[in-house]
Amino acid sequence: MCKWNVSSLVCILLSGVFSSLIACGPYFPSSYLAAGDNTLLQAPGFSLFDEINRIPFDKPTEFQAVQYGNPRQQSIQVDCQELRLALALQGYAPEAVESVVQEYQRLRAAIEQHSENARDLPDNATQQPEFSVGQLPEQLPQEFKLYLEGVMYYRSSQPDMAVQAWTKLLALPPTQRQFRSTWAAYMLGNVFKDDLDDACGWYQFVRQLAREGFRDSIGLAAASYGQEAACYLQEGSYDEAIELYMYQRQTGDRSAMPSLKLVASAIFTQCS
Repeated sequence: MCKWNVSSLVCILLSGVFSSLIACGPYFPSSYLAAGDNTLLQAPGFSLFDEINRIPFDKPTEFQAVQYGNPRQQSIQVDCQELRLALALQGYAPEAVESVVQEYQRLRAAIEQHSENARDLPDNATQQPEFSVGQLPEQLPQEFKLYLEGVMYYRSSQPDMAVQAWTKLLALPPTQRQFRSTWAAYMLGNVFKDDLDDACGWYQFVRQLAREGFRDSIGLAAASYGQEAACYLQEGSYDEAIELYMYQRQTGDRSAMPSLKLVASAIFTQCS
């Protein structure tokens, strides 16, 4: 990793100003938030973002960020579009394709409603709301079926079962998991976010899968830089976090700059 990154950000902080701090990872999307009203070492005409832009970083990335207004809704839309394509490639008639997609949309809507109900529970609730979507469509391709099962378990606070479903998906022959491999690997990174080695391994695998040609329509390879960086930041590994956020910035992800600002504040706090 690039040891100059930490010293560069420290120098920036010692010459400028930072106030409220907000760092956001992409949704398929997690966010890191930190806010405060304190302003330190004020200097007129200084922009931390401008100074970060001056830090040399000539390591290109082949990935491009995908910006969404409503990440969850738009990921569902992409999910259904790719299901249509997968079914068509398997030779299903248009009427059969639409029937399966409509049922799939119903299942996704049921999962979202369950998540809304769970979020509305009081903090001291001891039970999650019951959740069942019934039988999955028989024509549903195996990779979509396993991914959806993982989502249902994940949203029902059963991460171990979600891991089983997604690892089973990734064990399918490559030709049978072209659409949901990157999604499964990314979610596995989220499941293991408190284990640095496991989480980072899965986020790196997302990028490997994208390089190998597995579909990445919602930009998870680019997003994985920020997610992996957040894991290193949580562990206080600032060099690794900065380099990954700089890669994320190269993808065009707007959340990379405030994330770098958060790293800078963490370094300054530790050094002060």
